[in-house]
Parts: sequence; structure tokens; C-alpha cells
Amino acid sequence: NIKNDVNMRYYHANSIKYYSMRQYDDALAACEKALEIEPDNKQMLEVRKSLIERQYFSACDQYLSGNYGDVVRCLGQVVKSRQTGDKNLDNMVSKSKGLYDASLYEKEFMSEYRIAEDLYKNKEYKKAISEYKKLLTRHTKSRNLPRAVFELADCYKNTGGVLKANNLYMIIITEYPDSGYAADARKILGDAKPAPAQVP
Repeated sequence: NIKNDVNMRYYHANSIKYYSMRQYDDALAACEKALEIEPDNKQMLEVRKSLIERQYFSACDQYLSGNYGDVVRCLGQVVKSRQTGDKNLDNMVSKSKGLYDASLYEKEFMSEYRIAEDLYKNKEYKKAISEYKKLLTRHTKSRNLPRAVFELADCYKNTGGVLKANNLYMIIITEYPDSGYAADARKILGDAKPAPAQVP
């Protein structure tokens, strides 16, 4: 089929061109198009494998660094990939989809978190408390929860709510014991003087 041959050459060339230009998402898209026409093309299969691996490992690094928008951009084409028949590669694509969804969630969390954080940094603690509480009600699974809870506790501490603050520090210690904020919470509670009794 002449049309298929022409299209195959076109997508093949584009895949290699975009790869050399480090436009990996475009390269993978062109590669997938080529494989739709010629599923057993060895060079395109190798290029796809290389691109999926590269984008996945890059996305993992970005996720750990908190660059969730970069993860979403990095995996945008990977999550559209069809089953490859390579068990390890298909597993990587499956993990990419999980990482992509998690990053969308974290990206949304952080966009709302910044509103509370800005108020906190400007020492508008009462307004910050309101925003943190809304944030923590809407998002219960974020990997950044310890940070938000810690800052909410600090807001309470700075507005006279010492008992509320201490309760939140204890939550951080018990529910997020491996976070850096747990160590800070332990230090604060260890250094804290007993809070005066509060009238109900």
C-alpha cells in the first residue's frame, strides 16, 4: 500500500527528528502512529521502548521533587500508549498512568495550598486557618499533607490556640512519623511549656 508506506516514512522520520530535538512527547506520538501502520517495525519498537523508559524515570524524579506539572507534561503521551506485548514495558505504562493521576491530584492540591501558604507567610493567621481547613477537608490523600497540617498548627499557636496546635503536632507525629515535619513537631512538643487551662 503506497499510502501506508508514505505515512510510515513520514511518522518514522518525525519520530527520529523529534527524538534528536529532545521533544520526547512528540517523538513518542509519531512513533505510535508509525507502529499503527507497521506494528512489527523493530526500530520503532526500540524507539518506543527507549522513550517510555526515559519519560517514566524522568517523571519519577520530577514527582519526588514536587514538580507535578512537569510529571503531567512528561507522561502526557506515555499514558496513551497501547499494550506493547512487553510485560516490563506494559507494567511501566501502567505505573505511569498511576503517577500521572497522582500528579494531577497533587497539582490541584498545591494550587489551593499556595493560597493558604501566602496568607501564612504574611502572618494573616486567621485567614490562613480558614483556607488550610478547607484545603484539608477537600484533599485527604496528598503527600504534602504533613506540611499543610504543620503550618495550620503554627497558625493556631500564633493566635493563642495552643491546645489545637499541640493536637495537630501529635497528629503529624502519629500519622506521618517518617516526615521531616514529625521531627519538628516532636521538638516543639518537647520544648513546649504546659499550656494554661482554657475556659470552655
